[in-house]
Amino acid sequence: MKIWTKALGFVLVAAATFGVTQMNVSAAENAVFVATTGSDSAAGDISAPLASLQAAVDRVVASGGAISTIYIREGEYYPVDSVVIEGLKGSAENPITITNYEDEAVTFYGTVDVPSNWTKTAGMDNVYEVEMDRDVWQLFRDEKMVTTARFPNASWEQDDDIGYIFNVLESTRHLSSAKDVDGKFISSFGHFYDANQTGVTADGEDEGSHVAYGYARPGINDVGIADLGYSLEGANVVLHMGSWLSWANEVTEHEVGSDNFKFNTDFSGSGTSMANNAKTWAGKDGKGSNNWIHKNLTMEQGNYFFEGLMCLDHEDEWYFDKDSKKIYVYSEDGPPTEEFSAKAQSYLLDMSDCAYITVAGIDYFGTTLKATDSNHITIENSEFLYPSYNKLVLDIYERPEVLNMLVTPAILLENPAIETHNTVRNCEFAYMDGPVLEMSGRYNVVENNLMHHIDYTNIGTGAEGTVNLINSDYAVFHNNTVHTAGNSEGIRAGKSASIMYNDLSNMSLIQHDGSLINIGASVQDGVQIRYNWIHDAPKSSMRFDSANMGNAATVKYDKNGTMANNVTWNVGQVKVKGAEHYVIGNTIIDSNAAEAIGITVLDDHKMGGFNENTWIYNNAGILSDHFSKIEPLNTATLMSNNYDGDPATLLRDPENLDFRPTGELRGKAKRIDANSVGENALPFIDPAYAGDVHIGAYHMDSDSYWIPGYMDEQATVPIVSQGYEVGRADLMWKEAYGATENVVYFGADASSMSEVARQSNNIYVAEGLVAGKSYAWRVDSIVDDEVVEGSVWTFVAE
Repeated sequence: MKIWTKALGFVLVAAATFGVTQMNVSAAENAVFVATTGSDSAAGDISAPLASLQAAVDRVVASGGAISTIYIREGEYYPVDSVVIEGLKGSAENPITITNYEDEAVTFYGTVDVPSNWTKTAGMDNVYEVEMDRDVWQLFRDEKMVTTARFPNASWEQDDDIGYIFNVLESTRHLSSAKDVDGKFISSFGHFYDANQTGVTADGEDEGSHVAYGYARPGINDVGIADLGYSLEGANVVLHMGSWLSWANEVTEHEVGSDNFKFNTDFSGSGTSMANNAKTWAGKDGKGSNNWIHKNLTMEQGNYFFEGLMCLDHEDEWYFDKDSKKIYVYSEDGPPTEEFSAKAQSYLLDMSDCAYITVAGIDYFGTTLKATDSNHITIENSEFLYPSYNKLVLDIYERPEVLNMLVTPAILLENPAIETHNTVRNCEFAYMDGPVLEMSGRYNVVENNLMHHIDYTNIGTGAEGTVNLINSDYAVFHNNTVHTAGNSEGIRAGKSASIMYNDLSNMSLIQHDGSLINIGASVQDGVQIRYNWIHDAPKSSMRFDSANMGNAATVKYDKNGTMANNVTWNVGQVKVKGAEHYVIGNTIIDSNAAEAIGITVLDDHKMGGFNENTWIYNNAGILSDHFSKIEPLNTATLMSNNYDGDPATLLRDPENLDFRPTGELRGKAKRIDANSVGENALPFIDPAYAGDVHIGAYHMDSDSYWIPGYMDEQATVPIVSQGYEVGRADLMWKEAYGATENVVYFGADASSMSEVARQSNNIYVAEGLVAGKSYAWRVDSIVDDEVVEGSVWTFVAE
C-alpha cells in the first residue's frame, strides 16, 4: 500500500519497508511466526505458524525471554480486539521485535466488513441503510474514506462542487457579528446567528489580527442554515470559537427557515480540560466572557460546521445512528454495490509498562498504536493510513484516540525527569482526525516521517497541536515533512527540544491564532529550532509564546530559546516573546503578515514581550517590535548585522528553492570571529558562520546544500538554480535515506545521459549550457552498498 503526495512540485512515495535490514531467519529458535493461514494451537514456527498476533505475544511472555522475535507473514489481518501487551520487557542487549518477515507486505486493519443488504431509508431521498452488530465511527468505500454527513458540504480532496475540508472559508459557517438596535451583538455563547464567511479577521492591535484564510471558490458555501429546508436540531456542531480551542456538542434548538441555533453549553463530555476552558470562555453570565466576545464577535474569529443524519445529501457522505446501529449512505444510483468497511478499533497494539520493543515493517489501516508508561519503544518503517478519527457519530465529544506514547500524568507529575527514549522513525501518517501523535517523558525521537492531512475537527485540549511533544523534554524532531493540517498550533515541544531539518507547510489552516512551530511559555529554555523550511500557510511560522497575558506583572514567559538558520516564505512572521533568546541567521521571504513583517521581537510587556538581551543577529527579513506595524526594535534587544528588508532579490534563485545569498547580500555582512560581535560576547553561533559571515540561513560558499524534510528511498527534491552565471546551472537534490554516495548522470535527454560525477555532497555544477536547450539528469544513491536508481529530471537552460 502506497500513498502518493505532492509537495513542493515533486512527488514523494513512502515505502513502508525501505531501510529495513534483511534478517537471517534460517535458524529462528528464538522466534515465533504468525500467518493468515495459521492456527493459535500450532507450534508457532515458520512451517506451523500461529493465526493471531495476540497468541504470538502470549507465547513471548510465557517464554520468559527465550522468544524475542515475532515474524508476521504476508497478508491482511483483521483482529477484532486490540492486542494487549502488559509488562513485556526486553533489554538493550536483547530487545523484543515484532516485524514483517523479510520484505513481505503486512497490513493490520482496524475495520469490520459492512453487510451488503442495503435497503431504502423511508422519508429520505437517495438514502440507504444497513444494520451493524456493533458501534463504528468511520466508513470506507473500497478502502477510501467516506465523509461524515455535514453542512456545509466538504471533502478531504479538492472537489468541483463542494468545499475543501481544510479551507475554512469553504468548509465552515461564520458566526455573525451583527448588532441589534441597541448596539449589542445578537450572537452569544450558546446562541449563534449564522453568516457567510468574510475571508479575513477584523483589523486590530492584538495578536492574530490581519489573518487571511485564502479564498472560497464561487458557488461554494454560499447557502445559510436558514435556506436548508430542514432543522439542524439534534445534529452535532463543531465549534471553532476559542481562537486556538475547538469543541463539539449537540444542537438543542433550530427551526426550519431560521438563521440562528442554540447548542448545549455543558461541555463535561469534552474532558476536564475543555470543560473548564468552556466555562472560562462562557463568562459569569454564560453568554460569553469579554475575551470570548472580543475574539469571536469583535475580531470575527468564530466558525463552525454541523454533522448529522439530516445533512446526508451527497454521494461521498455517510452517517451512523448509535441507537439503531444503522449505517446510512447517500446513493443516487440505487443500493450501493461497492465494498464498504467501517472503523471499529482505536488501537491495534495497546502496550503498558513495556520496554525495549521494536515494531517495524507493518502497515496499518484504520488503527494505530499505544504505549503507556513504557520506554525504549520503537515504531519504524510503517505506513499509517486513516489511523485515528473522532467518535462524534457516537455522541462522544472528546479528542480522537491517536498514536500515543505517554507517561501517566500522575507518574509524570511525581517524576517530571522520567526518561522514556521512545522513537517513531521512517513512517508515513496520512488522513486522520486528531494530532499525528503525542509523546511524554524525556529523550523521545520523531525522525524522518511524512505526515499529512491531519485534524479537521481540532477538538481537544488546545495544547496538543499537530504533533504533541509538549511534555517531552529533550525531544528530537528531525527530518520530518508535515503538511495540510488544521490545528492552529503545529509542532509543540518541551524544554531543550531539537527541532531541525523539517519541511513544514500548509498547516494551521482551520483554527485561529497559532504558529507552525509553537513553543509554550514555560518550555523554551534550551529549545533549538534550526535548519527548517516553513512556508505556504496563513499563520505565523515560529513562535516563542507567552501565557496569562494582559498584565505585565503576572504574564508568563520564558528565556533561552534559539531560532537559527531557518527559511520561511509565504507565511506569517516569526514571533519572539519572552527574553534572552537567540534569533540568528534566518531568511524571511514574502511574509504574509501585516506590512510584510518578517520577525517580530515583541516589545509589549503585558503580552509577554520583554526581549531584554535577546540576540537578533545576521537575519534577513523585515524587523519590528509590533505584530501589525513596523516599529524599531527595543533598545534592550542586542541587534547586529541584520538585513532589515525582504531579501528575495538578494538570493540566488529563491523561486527554485535556492536560498543561498548573492554577492550583494554577502557584501552587507561583517567579518567576525566565532566568539564576539562588536563589544558584546555572543553565547551561541553556528560554527559555519565563523570567518566570512553571511546574512541569512545559508553560507554562500558551502559545497553542500541542506534540504530539510522526509528522506525517501531515492533522491528527491530536484533543484535547478540558474541565473548566477551564464551557461551554468547548479543541480541540487535531497539525498536518499541512508545514502553514502551520489552518482550523477547528465545529458541532453534521458537516453543520452552518462555518469558525470560520484560525490558525497549534493551539488553538481553543470557548465557550458546553451540557452533554450533541454537537459536531463538523474541521481542514483548508494545505500548499504546497493544502487538505488533515481528519477529522471529535466530542465531548459536559461
